[in-house]
Amino acid sequence: MTTRPRCWPRTQVRAKHPGNLRIVVGTIIPLLATTLAFGADTHPRPVRILTLDQAANLLGLDPEDVRTPGSARATRRTPHRVPTRSRERMAAKVARFRDTFGERATVLRTRHYVILTTLGAEWAELIGPEMDAMFGEYQKRLGFGKRISERFIIRVYGDQGEYLASGGEPGYGGHFSPHSGEIVAFLDDASALRPALYHEGVHQFVHFHVRHAPVWFNEGLARYYESAMPDPDAGPTDAPRFIVGRALLASSAHLKRELGYDGLVPLAHLLRMKPAEFYQVDTSLHYAQAWAFTHFLLESGDAARRKLWDDYFRALRDGLSQEAANLRIFDRVDMTELEQDFKDYVRDLDGWIETK
Repeated sequence: MTTRPRCWPRTQVRAKHPGNLRIVVGTIIPLLATTLAFGADTHPRPVRILTLDQAANLLGLDPEDVRTPGSARATRRTPHRVPTRSRERMAAKVARFRDTFGERATVLRTRHYVILTTLGAEWAELIGPEMDAMFGEYQKRLGFGKRISERFIIRVYGDQGEYLASGGEPGYGGHFSPHSGEIVAFLDDASALRPALYHEGVHQFVHFHVRHAPVWFNEGLARYYESAMPDPDAGPTDAPRFIVGRALLASSAHLKRELGYDGLVPLAHLLRMKPAEFYQVDTSLHYAQAWAFTHFLLESGDAARRKLWDDYFRALRDGLSQEAANLRIFDRVDMTELEQDFKDYVRDLDGWIETK
């Protein structure tokens, strides 16, 4: 049985259009790419010339979106495109929404989003600027300097029936769909809708940059943002701005109880946890601990802890798997010391708000 090599040779890609554009891809290519570029076996062969269509397919891009990069490094770090970012698909979705709901359909285009809602223009004009401001928080705290020029879709319906008919999940007030790249929700409780949108907005934003983010990272970061509140010092004419990173009272209390019974999940296990375990067994504990560990890395004031988080996210953005990112970042630190520091942080953590 052959074994997969640790890395693949560079693949040269020739674009079939005037100018004879060449792109050098210096990234780890999935098995599908390996089969196409090197054959069914895993032994590297000489460089093969691929068409632009083949290269775009391997990288998850539309051929027309491929541009000449400055270097192989720039190409490797080009984020994949989620389905909703195609302008043609966007226009088709907006048209279908208007056809389906007629006069009840409201479409609002903001700087970063297209809001599709049956709740009316007044509501859309209220939530649109807030989500734009939250998008700015995502970019600021996640360290992205790259401008995202196309918009994400948020659908919000007036009742559960519309939500379920549009692919919503029973028992939930909203969700992010990795398949469509959209946030879909309905107005059940006005006070709960905003935190839900902030939470799902993280999933949408992260998915744009990291196809398969580790579940602890994805959910911990989403809960970190869902507790955001409007800045009370903002004036009535100011653009919306938020206080982000507030502690969650119920999660803090839950963790302190578990800490007393030595019931916390070992960090080494949490970092390697897969979705099936995270969502099916002790779910509330997993959510609480993923949030608390994220809060610990981002808000403890320790530059070394913050660097762990930044380096881990950078590894994921560079295409490393969950296991490979763990090996690069967390397996190089003293996990016993990190675990003890985290438990001490939980003991001193004061919650600021209630959450269900």
